[in-house]
Amino acid sequence: MQDGRGGGAEAAPRARLADFGSAAWVGAGGLGRAEGLVGTPHYVAPEVVAGSEYGAKADVWSAGVVMYALLSGGALPFVGESAAEVLAAVMRGSVRFPPRLFGGVSPAAKDLMRRMICRDEWRRFTAEQVLAHPWIVTGGGARAMERPT
Repeated sequence: MQDGRGGGAEAAPRARLADFGSAAWVGAGGLGRAEGLVGTPHYVAPEVVAGSEYGAKADVWSAGVVMYALLSGGALPFVGESAAEVLAAVMRGSVRFPPRLFGGVSPAAKDLMRRMICRDEWRRFTAEQVLAHPWIVTGGGARAMERPT
């Protein structure tokens, strides 16, 4: 990249987000918490719906919903006829894996989604735990959780 003066200096990296409803820089170095209802109803974590502060585990929830959509061919775990109905479904937090959508999805992938889309924030995986999960570590191998330890 050019630095604007004809030199070859690298430009600062840029971030691009698409279709997450909103984005915000939170605190020094991007760490911290946002407040208020932030996000698209289908992807927002229950603690955010309940009015708690937005923390890192809310991002894990949202990533779990994205994973669910990708592995199901586009279905979402929480649906409704209106935003209020979707948010009520999020608050119930019941995640199901219909066989017609998830028949070819490994038990390890479903386990990871359950741990990411966990209603109880204190039980929900952290980003570090997600990255250490067998399904991630083995590259999505179907037998990731069946190996003897």
